[in-house]
Amino acid sequence: MSSQKHKSVDEDYAYKATYELIFQMNAADRESQSSESMLLYFGDKVSRFSSAGKFITDSIIASARSKNKSWEDLKRIQAQAPVSEFGYYIYKGIPEGKMSFIQNIMNDDYMYSENKNNFSWKILSETDSIAGFLTQKATTQFAGRDYVAWFAPEIPFSDGPYKFNGLPGLIVKIADTENHYVFELVELEKLSGSIQYFFEDTNYIKTSKKKLLQLETNYKKNPLGMLERRGISIQISDDTRRKLDQQNVEKQKKKNNPLEREL
Repeated sequence: MSSQKHKSVDEDYAYKATYELIFQMNAADRESQSSESMLLYFGDKVSRFSSAGKFITDSIIASARSKNKSWEDLKRIQAQAPVSEFGYYIYKGIPEGKMSFIQNIMNDDYMYSENKNNFSWKILSETDSIAGFLTQKATTQFAGRDYVAWFAPEIPFSDGPYKFNGLPGLIVKIADTENHYVFELVELEKLSGSIQYFFEDTNYIKTSKKKLLQLETNYKKNPLGMLERRGISIQISDDTRRKLDQQNVEKQKKKNNPLEREL
């Protein structure tokens, strides 16, 4: 596998956009709605999107590792970090013209890449004021859902939350027509100094979207079994194992409404 290292220039990650995501994990239960803070760091060439919880957790763990903390200390620190339903990073512009989706499963980082410019937008004349910006309406379809977006031409970056991009201005708000996933900008900050990034593609296990989704599904259904297949011994009683397995099955039944319905 060839090594490809990407380093930022001064203009990369010049801005930080904070979005509130309201999401509904159970399609049949409106009461299952929850919310998380999501972060988009962006500049002229690249951007990085993740949940705030994922970013904070990884930053805390990286700092602890740099200080040679023990395994027990790392587990204690990780237990105190914010919990997030979204354990991925999305890099737009890496590789050039594409975007990379990275997710950690069982301490391995998996990555798949896909075309960045895969949205077919219909830009409409309707405008609205959202988060203090004059925005314009646009619609698109993506992964089995219909979306309505509002973008701000005065913020001349063709980017937005999650994988969304391609409009002539930053996406300030976007929601599917069922309001199962609603991203709305709550803060836009110009960074006092640009944040450099390093992206070493050999750090990740290359896979496809379909294979990563199957791996994640299998892990969530039976985490103990997958860890044991990795050679990790788990000493628990058969009765406890059955209870944990059943709890996982019931938990996953209620998480039946992914943002991407179609591959």
